[in-house]
Amino acid sequence: MSVSAVVIAGNEERMLPGCLASLAFADEVIVLVDAASTDRTAAIARKAGARVFKRTFDTFAGQKNFGIKKAISEWILIVDADERVTSGLAVHIHRVLKGSDRDGYRLKIINVLFGKRLQHGDWDEKHIRLIRKRFATYRGAVHEHFNLNEEKIGKLKGEIWHLSHRSFGETLRKTVHYSDLWAAQMVKEKHPAVKSKTLLAAPAKHLWRRLVRHAGWRDGITGVVAAGFDAFGAFYAFAALWNLQRKPSLDETYRKLDRQKW
Repeated sequence: MSVSAVVIAGNEERMLPGCLASLAFADEVIVLVDAASTDRTAAIARKAGARVFKRTFDTFAGQKNFGIKKAISEWILIVDADERVTSGLAVHIHRVLKGSDRDGYRLKIINVLFGKRLQHGDWDEKHIRLIRKRFATYRGAVHEHFNLNEEKIGKLKGEIWHLSHRSFGETLRKTVHYSDLWAAQMVKEKHPAVKSKTLLAAPAKHLWRRLVRHAGWRDGITGVVAAGFDAFGAFYAFAALWNLQRKPSLDETYRKLDRQKW
């Protein structure tokens, strides 16, 4: 069974080489570069032998689905440029795909935040990342997912390590970007109007989940900082949703104000 690794990247010249090195076992590597990238991401991918495509970013699902369509293998492995596939996972992938009757496989994602693999706070995740191409269509602008029969999903040994949160500035930019996409999705889903208590409750729930329910405080200040950014993302998403729900819009409000006599 052949495997195509699909990597999405934008201005990732520092992280992409390590990602591609960890994908040496794949039969094909496709790197989908955000058209807005200004660094050497595309050149690095081509030099490493990957097939490279550029596409204007719309959503994470849109980017990944485009890359999946370009793949030639029966099986698709989804990876981000700041992720690393462990050697154990690579070995297990080739082992389980021989005669596999599954449609997809779930595996563990280890998140490294601000240089530390947190042991608490529920930061480790499990996602379907290996899937037969005919089922590989992501849905949802954020929290993108596959629709698969749970009985046809297997489990993989080994992990993908996600080297995330590498700087405060980068974390803030990504949090804002992700939260804007989240807000836009909630508009499409006709989310109820945002109230003041929503703006307070959303970040409070995230802090409680990370720090109390899953004992994130045990990871010291790094755990607290990570939880703080998580809570900020929730606050920003619902504040952005409130702004999108405004009638008249904020822009219209300021145009009206500017027309009055001062």
